[in-house]
Amino acid sequence: MLDYGCGSGEEIVPLRQRGAQVVGIDISPDLIAVARERLRRHGTDADLRVGSAYDTQLADQSVDVVFCMSLLHHLELDRAKAEICRVLKPNGLFIFKEPIRFSGTMKILRRIFPAKEDVSDFEYPLNQKQVNNLAEGFQVLASRYFRTPLVPLFTRNINSSYLQRNIWLWDAWIMKRVRPLEHFSTTLVVALRRGA
Repeated sequence: MLDYGCGSGEEIVPLRQRGAQVVGIDISPDLIAVARERLRRHGTDADLRVGSAYDTQLADQSVDVVFCMSLLHHLELDRAKAEICRVLKPNGLFIFKEPIRFSGTMKILRRIFPAKEDVSDFEYPLNQKQVNNLAEGFQVLASRYFRTPLVPLFTRNINSSYLQRNIWLWDAWIMKRVRPLEHFSTTLVVALRRGA
């Protein structure tokens, strides 16, 4: 399994605990060092490498699963997809989680009520066309939408972890039952299978 853009290794520990052989690649030597320390503290290991998402140095068709958490919105998608397809075995899985912005109305509201967290100039939430392009050539096994814009709006000034947790639970409950709200969600998780 390739943890594509593994960062400080938060996902590697549970993947290893479930028995996966993991290669973690990230462009940041500092984050790879943190990931190594994280694995050491948890008594596990993985093949961690400093490298580019566009040139992983992995052999062609050498990976069963590419696991990608919130990296693609930093990258040139065509180049990233080409590298993912190159290293992924036939019938391999590509699983990603990304911020999305499908709604034009929400773009206007975000200008009026900007997010608190910093967003760099080169980050961009994925639009519907970009998600469709990523999925092209793959079989979509599953997709799930998360977090309506109400979550950050309601939790922005609430310091109670109990109330914040309940807002998240309420939001998840609504997202499961009111499918048209998917258009307004802010996060998407997709599992894709590559053709043979």
